[in-house]
Amino acid sequence: MYSHSNLQGSGFSPVSAAGTLWIKKEGLWGLVNLKGEILLPFAYEDTSAGVTLKRPGEEVEHFFDNNWVRASGGYAFVKKNGKWGAVDSKGAELLPCIYNDIINNYKDNSKVLDGYLNIQDSTGKWGVYNLNTRKIITSCKLAEQVTMNQYLIGKGLVAGTASIGVGDSLYVLLDVDTGKILTPTYFGISSAGSVSGHPRGLFRAVPSDDYYGPDGRIVFPRAELLTETRSGYTVNGKYEQTNKGVGDDLTLVVRDDKVGYVNASRLAREGRSLPTKPRVIPKPLPLKLGIFLVTNPDKDVYAIGNGFDTKGIVVHYQDEKGIRSVLDNSKVKFTTSGIELTEGRKWTSLGTKVIEAEYNGMKSIYTFAVKVIEALEGQVLEEGDYYLQILGKYLYPVKASSCYWIELSDKKPDKPFNVKLINASTRQYSIAYDGEYIYAPASAQGEQLISTKSSVPHYWRIMKYTDFCTIRDFKNQGQIVNASGQKKANGTKVIIWNQKGSTPEHAKVSFIKP
Repeated sequence: MYSHSNLQGSGFSPVSAAGTLWIKKEGLWGLVNLKGEILLPFAYEDTSAGVTLKRPGEEVEHFFDNNWVRASGGYAFVKKNGKWGAVDSKGAELLPCIYNDIINNYKDNSKVLDGYLNIQDSTGKWGVYNLNTRKIITSCKLAEQVTMNQYLIGKGLVAGTASIGVGDSLYVLLDVDTGKILTPTYFGISSAGSVSGHPRGLFRAVPSDDYYGPDGRIVFPRAELLTETRSGYTVNGKYEQTNKGVGDDLTLVVRDDKVGYVNASRLAREGRSLPTKPRVIPKPLPLKLGIFLVTNPDKDVYAIGNGFDTKGIVVHYQDEKGIRSVLDNSKVKFTTSGIELTEGRKWTSLGTKVIEAEYNGMKSIYTFAVKVIEALEGQVLEEGDYYLQILGKYLYPVKASSCYWIELSDKKPDKPFNVKLINASTRQYSIAYDGEYIYAPASAQGEQLISTKSSVPHYWRIMKYTDFCTIRDFKNQGQIVNASGQKKANGTKVIIWNQKGSTPEHAKVSFIKP
């Protein structure tokens, strides 16, 4: 119990090493010291400093962020006007409250690099902030956040360099401290070195099989691809030999501050002298020029009379070095059964259509299929992007615990929901927000709708009526999506509930196109 009124409230944080703590008053957080002096006003909607937060009808235990109680360099994330920022334990601003998300990958019990924050701007792009220098070292231009794990196989930092996606299934090496991109774009880059799984501080580019060092230079070129005979079993139990491995007969060397390699067969060892025959330098492994269909279209169900839509299709061009780039879809020829499909070309026949992609006479080795059905009329909602409303309030995704929780709000979401038609005859759909599927985590009554990063969609049955739609769980169609407690106040949870008969007002959903 504190005698100072400014140290009394409905929520609180631990005391930092600087003698400060967060207090919640009338739903907002402020920073005070132990004398009760206000360092930051009671103007923040949220803070990461290890507090218990209340939401309508429940209490949610916020994660305890040990960064607030560090012996030195303590800090906390804070939220104002729906955006996140960061302040240190003395109240100095580290980052203004303008970011969609801020993530600290550091954990005491894992081998993860401290001192960096991933920051996401209002456009959804990611950057990196250095806590030690208190500067943004990589501007918000990245398609995904940087995994900060050190020497983690597949992802993570090696000497300050990380593999990072730059969009459309393309990856590069990034110098986290400078924000400089070090390599061309590949289909994949991972921090792995040999068949034994030891990374050796190198990154493997796919499909080129060149091995890069953290400085962005090739250390083991694909010309040095060496095979190693390894034994194993096939799925049917038959014993066989497989050839796998890269650079296992190569040794890293450093001379004159430069990194290179030597073939182990050229070393003197076990009393043997150096070889006298000159080594034959291998030729680079040939890589086939080609195009690759990487992502299928957003729309894969059409009605007769609808036009072909290339939105969402990603096609890569690969050169002889394995470097990839994204082709403009307007330059790619799409065909089905020998018929060219230009953007907007109307479908005139029913059935499943297998579509091929072609560029400069080269055909992709992959195809995709779309389904053409009878014209969508009456009670079938057309797939696409929508804002959703119940009782005049928007269905609003609130980010917490690494997922979105759906509740009512006067505020329109930053992005629309994406509604995808799976089966017109059964009115089967998936609903997603920001690339994450919306679902109910259990079939129990009252479960709040949340999002999941699972690649497997949750299916809903959407029925379209004259003035509204209904959303029911496809597997348990007795359960309908509605506003909890028949309320429409901001923060009301959107839940599933058993409902038969006529549709109540708080379960009538409006689908509004952007």
